[in-house]
Amino acid sequence: IDNQSLDIRIRIVELQAESGPLLDICVSDNGKGFDPEVLGQLNDQSPHQYSEHNVGLNNIRQRLFLIYGGTAMIQFNNADESHGSICEVIVPASK
Repeated sequence: IDNQSLDIRIRIVELQAESGPLLDICVSDNGKGFDPEVLGQLNDQSPHQYSEHNVGLNNIRQRLFLIYGGTAMIQFNNADESHGSICEVIVPASK
């Protein structure tokens, strides 16, 4: 970011679903965002798929799967075309 400070925001909201309460955890920034190719790879990977890139994010995905099974969701997006990235995680609130 050119002479701009990095702004990171964390938002946690409790959602009500038929299966019980969920936590929607959203982390966003005002950085350059994800390259479209990387964004596609991040959102297409399963928790059992190994990749030598984005190891930390893959570890988070695997950990969520181990703890919550198929009830957790992780999604990556760009805030808009010019800047910013968003990572959203939804997990059961009861664990």
